[in-house]
Amino acid sequence: MRHTLTERQDEVLEFIRSFMKEKGKPPTLNEIGDGVGISSANGVRKHLHALDKKGYIERLPHEARGIRLMAADVPVQLGGGPPELPVIVRASSEQPEQLRERPGAYLSVDPFLLKDAEEIGRCLLLRASDDGMSADGILSGDLVAVEERSEIADDRPAGVLLGEAFVVRRVRREDEMIRLLPSDPTFDEQTFPKDDSRCHVIGPALAVIRSH
Repeated sequence: MRHTLTERQDEVLEFIRSFMKEKGKPPTLNEIGDGVGISSANGVRKHLHALDKKGYIERLPHEARGIRLMAADVPVQLGGGPPELPVIVRASSEQPEQLRERPGAYLSVDPFLLKDAEEIGRCLLLRASDDGMSADGILSGDLVAVEERSEIADDRPAGVLLGEAFVVRRVRREDEMIRLLPSDPTFDEQTFPKDDSRCHVIGPALAVIRSH
């Protein structure tokens, strides 16, 4: 049985619920403080500790958005459930604008997996076509959540279309070139001119969903 919340704790919990419903990811300490009028990070931590101890949230250490709502408190989206992402089964690097035109299906995804997305509505799922990132735990056949976003930090795993094949690679931009770096040593690094239609960088890889 859960413990009763103070008025302030309830206010913090409601802010977290509302934030996750709207943004699809947990708020940071600063966002919580700004949202409920708590001026210090320590003050926010105190309330989060109480919510954790009382069973309303789970704290994840060493993560800027390390808050997980317990099952009964996960907010539903406006559609009546967790976010549903399109599963892309056919795509081409030559026509990236058609990525979303004919999804093969839609899959409900735990909002926490999308906590690093800037805009949840730009996320989609694609199936990895090789083991090039096996050292990072991404295997051929895995569904990978990717956010369509042009700005990606160097060396961050990203979803990439190579012709009609979807792969995940660490992306490094150098001058007018794009380098694709696998983590599996049996795969070769690839380099393309930045405007080469054979290669389209979709955006950062956010999460892996394995069903096999």
